[in-house]
Amino acid sequence: PEYSHLQAAWSRTPLDSETEKQLEAEVMALAPDSLRKSKRVAILSASSHAAFAQCDFPKAFLTARSCIQLQPKSIPGAVAWLMSCAAIGHFRFIPQALQFLRHQTGLHGGDLTWAVSWTFFQMNDWVRAEMCLVRCLRYYPQNPTLLALLAIAQSSRGKWQSARENAAQAARQRPGDLELTNLLVNACIASGEIRQASELLTSRFDSHSPGPQVLVQWIGIHLLTGDVAQAEQIRSRLEEANPTPQVWMEVGLKFETHRQDHLAEGIFHKALEAGFFPVACLGLARVAARRRDPDKSRTYIRRAMDLERPVGEGSIPATQLIGQSLMQLRALGRAVLGCHVWWVILRTSPHPSLPVGTPFLVAAPSRESALTYLQEMFAAMIPTQPPPLEGAFGWEDAPDNLQPDGPFVPGVLAVAEANG
Repeated sequence: PEYSHLQAAWSRTPLDSETEKQLEAEVMALAPDSLRKSKRVAILSASSHAAFAQCDFPKAFLTARSCIQLQPKSIPGAVAWLMSCAAIGHFRFIPQALQFLRHQTGLHGGDLTWAVSWTFFQMNDWVRAEMCLVRCLRYYPQNPTLLALLAIAQSSRGKWQSARENAAQAARQRPGDLELTNLLVNACIASGEIRQASELLTSRFDSHSPGPQVLVQWIGIHLLTGDVAQAEQIRSRLEEANPTPQVWMEVGLKFETHRQDHLAEGIFHKALEAGFFPVACLGLARVAARRRDPDKSRTYIRRAMDLERPVGEGSIPATQLIGQSLMQLRALGRAVLGCHVWWVILRTSPHPSLPVGTPFLVAAPSRESALTYLQEMFAAMIPTQPPPLEGAFGWEDAPDNLQPDGPFVPGVLAVAEANG
């Protein structure tokens, strides 16, 4: 897909249950039972790949799922299943799909290399994503989407110069693509090329009526050069452009990064006025923590963990931020002696995002206190239900390499994917 189309797809919210049911009915109508099985498999796999190319990831996922249910050994169906699972964050299905494709195909060829590259990119496995994208570019030289994704993977690894060079190559392939130009500007800023970033913004955009994204980038440049007053002035101009809550989120994070907490706090609140944005809650929690108000910080963190509350349009779902939320919670705690670590396996599913078999890594001085930490976490994630009792969990001692050998901050350390 075009990089700009991917950017738009990444900002969409997950489907609600009613829309998903309608889409499932459409998928069923694509390949009715009256057709031969091989014909239905071919239609469903082709439809999934076509939907993915259009960045319609929910449809790609549902058609791929129907395809592999009908024919589990379909290679085109498995490829579509792998890519669509990665696209919508169903990572627990990926290892099995990868193993099947590796055994059947060796993962050779351009299409399969792209599928694996995309999968690792979506999983934020930046080392393997970079390696696979470099290989993929041998099959599709100078492809702007691949170059853009490679630039993002490299910047995520701190390889600023390489990221800037690949972002520049991508922008040269599509001179009029604003998203690729935005990527290049951000890469220049990250690599310290402030002058080049300023020149790009000045030369490639209408300085009399810049869009919100351009204003955000100017704010970033002024903050990097220490001109907070100018950054605040541009933030005031941004209000006139009626930016989306996602844009306000980005601005708030920039001000917070440069420790302008009084400005970041107001911007995070502005985003939350438009809907539930867990990232904004976590930003406010960090601001409260720096002000040495741990109780207020915990309140915001627990609010960010609410899995039942619908998120605002374009928001990162709370499920994808549980790890960060747990990390911020533990940062507020104090290390104690005598902690033990368990893998705690969920035996009953209290929420679709937490299927049976979901493992939690928990550290505490005793099993009773470990259960308390788990119950507090569930009370935040599913506030309308009573926390699960001890019988809802299976307990296993974590391996020796995970056991602390000194003072340790207790709490829930991580939530992993359920097996299979």
